[in-house]
Amino acid sequence: MWALALLATGSWPVTKAEATNYRETSSYEDVVSFLKALEGRGALRLRFIGESTEKRPIPLAIMSHPPVASLAEARKAGKLVIYLQGNIHAGEVEGKESALIFLRNLAQARAEGKRTILDRAVLVTNPIYNSDGNEKWGPVAQNRPEQDGPERVGVRPNGQGFDLNRDCIKAESPEMRAVLEHIYKPWDPDVVMDLHTTDGTRHGYDLTYSPPLHPNTPPAIREYTQEKLLPEVRKASKYKLFDYGNAVTRQGKRVWETFGWEGRYVTNYAGLTGRVGILSEATTFLPFKDRVESTLAFVEDCLVRVTRDKGLVFAARRNSAPKELGIRFKMAQSREEGVLLEKSPGKKEKKPDAIEVVSMPVFDRFEATTLARVPKTYYLAGSEFAAIRLLRRHGVQMDALVQSASTQVEVFTPTIRTQASQPFQGHKLLRFEGTYEAREVTLPAGTLAISTQQPLWPLVFELLEPQGADGLVAWGAFGEDFTGTPFPILKSVD
Repeated sequence: MWALALLATGSWPVTKAEATNYRETSSYEDVVSFLKALEGRGALRLRFIGESTEKRPIPLAIMSHPPVASLAEARKAGKLVIYLQGNIHAGEVEGKESALIFLRNLAQARAEGKRTILDRAVLVTNPIYNSDGNEKWGPVAQNRPEQDGPERVGVRPNGQGFDLNRDCIKAESPEMRAVLEHIYKPWDPDVVMDLHTTDGTRHGYDLTYSPPLHPNTPPAIREYTQEKLLPEVRKASKYKLFDYGNAVTRQGKRVWETFGWEGRYVTNYAGLTGRVGILSEATTFLPFKDRVESTLAFVEDCLVRVTRDKGLVFAARRNSAPKELGIRFKMAQSREEGVLLEKSPGKKEKKPDAIEVVSMPVFDRFEATTLARVPKTYYLAGSEFAAIRLLRRHGVQMDALVQSASTQVEVFTPTIRTQASQPFQGHKLLRFEGTYEAREVTLPAGTLAISTQQPLWPLVFELLEPQGADGLVAWGAFGEDFTGTPFPILKSVD
């Protein structure tokens, strides 16, 4: 345990990347040893919040100054809660290393009596979210083609073969279930930061980023993150930063496009739960050390600014459901800008030799093309056990009717049923189009009443809207052979 050995001599721990001049990246044991070393110096509290598929305890480091033991203590002290996550795709290793370095830097600064973000925030960190994938070592050319080091890395999927950055809605992995149970519920983070590496278009940026992209994210969260926080970080950074995406051709013209709107992604899920979400994507063809350093700087810059803006963040989180939300979306352009692109093809795993500026439309967001009414209450039969379990995992508030009740509801009647021909993350996704009809019905005792007048209202709509494309219906919570007649989700007539 090299980190513990360093502790015994009175030195601060160093990461495996630092110790090997960035030839290697940390194993699971290296990460846990590093965190224990910091805990031994009183810098953090280390907990384990469940086990991966392959029985590796999931680590969580908790830091604050002065220390706090609960969300209630954090709120009483007026502190933000920040969740920092690395290594969701275990071949993308700079997030893991930069998170460890960031924790050590904070600890060192506190030891020297300096002020840090910990004076205004509680930082909860999992540097190695996909520990099983991390341990499936292979040459970087095999596991992360086109990436410039380190020599050996892990793989993208977790121990179940899932892409964990597609699991936020269905929550089938032990990793996501642990995060929901031990981070989202007890700590209610105000800010979620997810650290990746991108291997798409060869461009001239050190790192690209994204806010939550789901259009149903509360407007104040979207505006703060997309229009204030990230542009300010980009402007002040010594690194070249840009919106995450790729250069593609649309109708004969090159444009810059972002990724998906769906809540299944970590950053978008943060937005749908009313939190500031920040995606970091270091550039894969830069040397490993450069990727770690740019990611570290981006984390520091973002978190310094959100803690400075904590009043704005708290205010943005106080919101309520509108009358309508989107169920179908399209990518939208925000501006036209000169984008730094590789001038001519070079070695795919090395930095481009020459860069040119190409003016193109930037599509960095989505907008709704079809809206649906947001009811005050959704009703769900108490016998829908799979759906209810999933709602509970997400922390959705529900009340069971203690006796039968007659009420006016809207009943959804499907007219078009679409199912994907190929499995995606183990599911053939479903989608329905249809119509609503108001009826008087008698709801039996035990029916679940799920209000949209709760903090998780965007997520409630996402999970329960019958025509939703990424909710309970889509992911098969009612069965993948579900025909939708009679439809099990009812909407109150308000």
